[in-house]
Amino acid sequence: MLHKWIDENGEEQEHPFDLRRIVIWNLRSKRRACGLCWDGDRGNDIREERKQMPERIDAGQLQNYHSFKKIDNEGKNLFDFVTASVWNVRRTLIDWLGEYYAKESDRVDLFYAILHSHGWINSDDQWVTVCLEPLQQPNRRHAQELLCRKLTGLGAKIPCGKSLRIEVGSAPSWAQS
Repeated sequence: MLHKWIDENGEEQEHPFDLRRIVIWNLRSKRRACGLCWDGDRGNDIREERKQMPERIDAGQLQNYHSFKKIDNEGKNLFDFVTASVWNVRRTLIDWLGEYYAKESDRVDLFYAILHSHGWINSDDQWVTVCLEPLQQPNRRHAQELLCRKLTGLGAKIPCGKSLRIEVGSAPSWAQS
């Protein structure tokens, strides 16, 4: 089947192949790559066509070309501030675990074990209660309980004005219904 198209000079051209656009999604980098493929006989050798292509293209000579937007320094500084704040809070919480858990080499793992604990959430008029499943080892569970008590003792309020309470225990009665 011959396909017709009009080139940049306004002349009608023909080609005996079907062009298809292929999109490949890279899960690791979360980017997509696009390419053209064809089926049928092109009639030309791809190497000959490649030799005819310019090695480099000057973006300034392209029509309707818009360069990338410059990075907003205020946004970048805000991102750096938030990143540093989160890192500092993480470091502070690990230091607090040091008061309750003697093994210094195991504190970061304990911290992440606490963060990844399963649990239940209940909200009433005054409190948002988070109940975490207890860790298996008694000394780690004890450190988990003391850290949760300390966090509750800080008197944190969520944006709607309710107080935050963090507990450790098995499934509470309100979670079983």
